[in-house]
Amino acid sequence: MSEERVISSLKNLAYEIMAYREKQLKTENISFSGMFLISYIAKRGPQKLTDLAVRINQTKSSITYIVSALERKGFLKREYDENDRRVIWVTATERARGLFSFYDEFERTIMSSLSKIDPSKQEAACEVIDRIAESINRERTRED
Repeated sequence: MSEERVISSLKNLAYEIMAYREKQLKTENISFSGMFLISYIAKRGPQKLTDLAVRINQTKSSITYIVSALERKGFLKREYDENDRRVIWVTATERARGLFSFYDEFERTIMSSLSKIDPSKQEAACEVIDRIAESINRERTRED
């Protein structure tokens, strides 16, 4: 099997995953940055507004704009710290957490597709995908 074939297959898979996710973003009218922010907060719990700006490499005014838009849509809410009113915490709402039911549906689609493939081939594919993901992760984190 040639490297070109592997790259082509991975590109096709990545495209299908992104297209699936893009459908969700369009349905909810959320930018990719907005979805990343919702996902980050939903997974890690309440975050300080200033920490979010640093985490996603945005100015405080940019992150405030994104959070405001997502708050108007009902995905995020701001709360002032009880001990220091200068500190603003951003939390995910139930509506935001509901967005991730998309992943449940996507997982069911993948499982249905995988059930048609021999288990030994599934395992081999997982090993290759994991190695590629680990390599990409090492490259990405080395740049940080």
